[in-house]
Amino acid sequence: MTHIDPTILRAQRKKLRMSMADLAQRSGVNKTTIARIERGEMTSNRRYTVARLCAHLKLNADQLAGLVPLEVAPSVTPEQAKGQLNARVSNGTRNALALVAKRYQVSAGHIIEFAPLLFHMMASESLCHRRRNLAQLRQARDAVSALESSFGHLSGRLVDDYTADEIDRLEERSINGKDIVGRTLVDGDHAEDPLAWDYIHEDQNPFVAFLRNRLGSAQPFTDSSDTLDGWSGWRSPSYSICREEALTYFDGDEDAADALLNGVFAITELPKDLREAEDPAARTAWARSKAEAAGIAAQEAMARLEERLASLKIQL
Repeated sequence: MTHIDPTILRAQRKKLRMSMADLAQRSGVNKTTIARIERGEMTSNRRYTVARLCAHLKLNADQLAGLVPLEVAPSVTPEQAKGQLNARVSNGTRNALALVAKRYQVSAGHIIEFAPLLFHMMASESLCHRRRNLAQLRQARDAVSALESSFGHLSGRLVDDYTADEIDRLEERSINGKDIVGRTLVDGDHAEDPLAWDYIHEDQNPFVAFLRNRLGSAQPFTDSSDTLDGWSGWRSPSYSICREEALTYFDGDEDAADALLNGVFAITELPKDLREAEDPAARTAWARSKAEAAGIAAQEAMARLEERLASLKIQL
């Protein structure tokens, strides 16, 4: 007679997604017997009962008796383990992911898996680019300062801008702090504003400027219409890519393509039969209706805003 651990029997049965009836049918052991074992009512069991249960629970007798630890054999390696990514993204980003996957014939999942590596590369490159530029500027400034003796009758400001040193240090601090968008440039009190007078952070921060330059250098392998509008570091980035694929998807209809690129709707909102249809006509009509509805909603929102401002005697 052999002991069976009730807890192990129950846990392994559930792990294998078997009901008591399933296990009874497969093993030939009576369901009532299995129920009594799981309730701890049977302190010993016949060897053939144990053998039959072990065969279908994928355990040996010692494991089922709780005498040795269960061998946990993962079905996948840690490198292969997959999990759901819990991150909210804009419709435009979701659509861009689908279009890039279509353009380069890879899975959206693989693009997502590459995203941390690619962002790390671009962020590091942008910091290196700024550091090189700062080093070149310092060399040029030193060369100019060396000419000071040639202009002894003029103010030293001609060859040495004293406020530049402070801005230089702020840029160096930003780079060393891995501040890719330049947020810390304005931290603290400064004699001079380190930023250009017409600086717009979302549009002109150093990371956006670097990416925009890289995007331009990637042509002609990217669409000439690819654009990076901006990113502040707080809100979602604004960009438009793979217009060619969007136009193909909607049979050349620009309004439908623009609606997809601008995130008027998420590509997953498309009914599945339209999403996979070979004939794009119905799909295009659906997208155009979404674009028209969004346009009407935007006009109504603007009208309400103008009405509100008018009541406050404010003009746009």
